[in-house]
Amino acid sequence: MHVLKLAKKEDIDVLFNPAPAVNLLPAAFSITHLVVDETEAAILSGCDEEKLQDMDGLKTVAAGFRDWGANNVVTTLGGRGVIYAEEMGLTGLITTKRVNVVDATAPGDAFIGAYALEAVKPDFKVAVAVEEASGAAAFAVKKKGA
Repeated sequence: MHVLKLAKKEDIDVLFNPAPAVNLLPAAFSITHLVVDETEAAILSGCDEEKLQDMDGLKTVAAGFRDWGANNVVTTLGGRGVIYAEEMGLTGLITTKRVNVVDATAPGDAFIGAYALEAVKPDFKVAVAVEEASGAAAFAVKKKGA
């Protein structure tokens, strides 16, 4: 919490991936990028994970995180894809590339790393970052070993 408050005070962009998730106060969400999976989204928002099985529920939770101060919200949905809500108010769904999964150890880490690389670019666009990150996650599961 201290680091998030300091970053806000100093106007520093933050990419926050609260894994494993713990219930945080809404004040912690004054961040640039919040990247969560369905379970983390449910824990942080206080909603049932079942609510995140349809687009309306996903959009509602993302809007809640945006109301709390997260500029860009990205929720990974495993094989269903990735939903995002961005600073400019746009929401989108990127479908997942179908691949033969050999090892599901590290797709989340690959996703976060690729998203972070996109996030520091001057011409950053959430949809592009999510596409690139999804591709990296899909690539990560195709071989044994993280």
